Amino acid sequence: MLSQHKYKLKPLLRNNRLYELAVYSDKKMLFRFRDSLNLLPGKLSSLANNLCPELGPKGSIEHDKVELSNLASRKKSLLEYLKQDVLLLGGVMQKAKDRYWKLYSVDIESKITLSSLALSIFRLKYYDSSN
Repeated sequence: MLSQHKYKLKPLLRNNRLYELAVYSDKKMLFRFRDSLNLLPGKLSSLANNLCPELGPKGSIEHDKVELSNLASRKKSLLEYLKQDVLLLGGVMQKAKDRYWKLYSVDIESKITLSSLALSIFRLKYYDSSN
């Protein structure tokens, strides 16, 4: 665990890939960040277009033009871009969560990867342990 003042960060890494970063205060987990690409592989723009088009387009910025020296002058446009990204990712995750629950009664919040989600669905819906 990494420690920063009163918070502790606990990364979940496998094969040099970050799956989750949990934030703790004492022994209580406050929140966690997960890499959504492990659960819903695909471009955010495509996922948002298919699952929640009512939230609008993803937007874009010229990443190669963003520099420390021009952050202040680009603050408004960068914050709008980031706000839309967060809105879209939240919408995509909520729609995916609703669909998987409706179709399979599986909560994707307990899954970190698409393969773990698929295995859970297979075991729940298609695997017959009596055979």
